[in-house]
Formats: sequence, structure tokens, C-alpha cells
Amino acid sequence: MRNTLPCRLDGWLFGYPDVDADDGGFTTWHVQYDDRAATKRAGLASELTFHDLRHVGCTRLALLHRDCFEHAKTTEHKDPCMLMRYYNPSIVNRAAQIRARERVLAIW
Repeated sequence: MRNTLPCRLDGWLFGYPDVDADDGGFTTWHVQYDDRAATKRAGLASELTFHDLRHVGCTRLALLHRDCFEHAKTTEHKDPCMLMRYYNPSIVNRAAQIRARERVLAIW
């Protein structure tokens, strides 16, 4: 699917995230429209929704944050319980995180 996403010379997928849409930025509508077009070109329109992207994004962002409160601020969730609905780590990743913490703490 990555090859079917819109390509820009500046490296941003949908526009500049820090400016208004009138100045070259983007809105939620832009992201959803481009997502629908990309999934349609990839042949995944009936299987993949924009909301699925949120689950994947929240799960990947979790690796970059110290705790769920910092993660919730980044994803703009007001409640950590709501964030947990979108955080879907695989059991393999979860086990690797636990083993890494054990090594740091030298428990076993």
C-alpha cells in the first residue's frame, strides 16, 4: 500500500502538519480522502478503513512514549482507557517488552 500513497517532493504525505490548509497544510478531510483513494488503488477498499489506521498508529506510537499519559497527549485522547481501546500490541511484542524490562532490572 505504501507505493500507492500520494507522493510529495517535500516528504510529507498529505501536506505540512503545522500550517492551515489554505497555506499548504491539511485537514482531517484531506487525510480521509487520500486514504480512501489509496486503499481503493491498492484493492483494499472493502477490507481497510481509515479507523484501522488509528489502531495501527496508536500501537506504533506506544513504543516511543514512556507512559500511557504521554501517549494519550500525543494521540489527543482525554482518557487513558479510551487509548487502550486503540492500543493493540501483538503478544510477541508484549513479551519482548517484558523481557527487556527484566534485563534492565536484572530480575532473572
